[in-house]
Amino acid sequence: MVVRKETQQTGVIVNQSAQRHVSRGLRALSSILAMVLTMALMLLYAPTPSARAMESTTSAESTDGMLSINSSTAVLTDTSGYHLNATVTNTTGQEIPAGTLTLAMNAFYTFVSRNDIQDWSEGNGRIPTPQSVGQADVPALQPGASANVSIDADAHQESLAAINSWGPKPVLLSYSANGTPLAQSHTFVTRTGAGLHTPSTPALHITVAQPLAANGWTTDSKLLGQLVDEGGISSSKLAKIAMPSKDDDARLKSLQQTFAKHDMLQVVGDPTYLQAMAMPTRVDGITQPALFDITAYSAMNNAPAYSAAGINDRQWSAAKARKTYQSALGDSNADITAYAWQGNGNWTLQALTKARQQGYGTVIATHDFEEDDAATVRTGKTVVSTDAGDITVLSAQNVLSGLAQGKATSDDANADSEGTTAGRLARFVAQSAFYQMEQPYTSRYLLMTFSRTTEASWIDQVMSAFEQASWLNLTDLKTMAKADPYNVSDSVNPDKADDANTANTRSALRQLADSRHDIMRMATSILRNEIDSDEVS
Repeated sequence: MVVRKETQQTGVIVNQSAQRHVSRGLRALSSILAMVLTMALMLLYAPTPSARAMESTTSAESTDGMLSINSSTAVLTDTSGYHLNATVTNTTGQEIPAGTLTLAMNAFYTFVSRNDIQDWSEGNGRIPTPQSVGQADVPALQPGASANVSIDADAHQESLAAINSWGPKPVLLSYSANGTPLAQSHTFVTRTGAGLHTPSTPALHITVAQPLAANGWTTDSKLLGQLVDEGGISSSKLAKIAMPSKDDDARLKSLQQTFAKHDMLQVVGDPTYLQAMAMPTRVDGITQPALFDITAYSAMNNAPAYSAAGINDRQWSAAKARKTYQSALGDSNADITAYAWQGNGNWTLQALTKARQQGYGTVIATHDFEEDDAATVRTGKTVVSTDAGDITVLSAQNVLSGLAQGKATSDDANADSEGTTAGRLARFVAQSAFYQMEQPYTSRYLLMTFSRTTEASWIDQVMSAFEQASWLNLTDLKTMAKADPYNVSDSVNPDKADDANTANTRSALRQLADSRHDIMRMATSILRNEIDSDEVS
């Protein structure tokens, strides 16, 4: 029989050995549940519908199946010249004889409307392209065979030198053999004002934001083993138990190189991801922890279901986001703006009210907030009055953000020139210039967002093009947030839920609640067994 020392504390007899086991068991239980809660927040986030990774410009992605633009000059200056690389593929069942690839443009054309520029991108515009920029020979092609062809024109080429006004110009790439036209691709090139004797107009302000979050999460097996063997780990180690996947590590390195090249790219990081990094990367703002889907939470309108899964409001508040960020930096005084980033659902008045209650003064709207039928683009800032106070909504311009996130402007455009990154970049640059030309003397602030899965190489291309664009002024999020709002209102998207998204969220919550219940039952059972075994020893 083991003789145990007993101590009197405020009239209660305390068993020291059992107390040690209880303390150890509670630490294990607390650590396990904390880990589950962290993972729960991450699992409940899903990328927005428009978000998908971009392919590199070196890939020969098919447009109409026969002619594909791999790379082209998107921003034309007085010294750049024009350079294009394309792939020609024989998609027929018979040999195609040697042919010619021709690059032509209209050096004097000015797009006059949105329909005008859209029709050209879809191959429906009846714009003549009389100025030839260059030609290249295409060899005979057997069925299924391809040829890589380049056309290069220096800055003194006659057609390029003839351009006398800045802005987007229509470009036509055509392939023919034996005098028979076989394929065409309609694209754009945008001339800067450099070297032109034309009056300049104020630049259009644009803010480019990149959410930084892990695409996949796993657990640190070493820390998990320590948790089980030792009955608990320190809070600082616990924060590292959920870790990004190996693919995220490789992607982060390339993203950090891109971030370093482009100072005006606004990186908005998930503080949970930053805390998991050995050395947190530089960010210009933070999101809600684990990009928790506030829109889904509001659409569900079922706080008990989240509580059953172990998720409470404190875990995704702005205060928690900042505290996690400070922990990641090891600086309790570090200050940064927390932005509520949009989830799968819409920013309804109910969702905005909840975000405001959670301490977020500004939210980012990545989709379905901007008016689709607006005559011209407007400043993407709205102040919404809620029962919890005013909240600022920075809404992404839908056409530019769609192109940035890999979407063609229409199915027809995808079939013509926007099926490759090169085609989308050319349209992207042309569209931004067109927006400036719509109201050249009106001060406007636009927001464009990449997706969290956007590849570093594509971000680099877009930012490099924007940095050359004399008609654009790159600004930061704080500057845009201080701009005069386009609208101040309490009327926003109707409070209606996306049934499919709500069903997915409800299913995920049920699974998390079941897992949490099983872990608690297991942990308390082990804890009870430890106490019982100690009492009979």
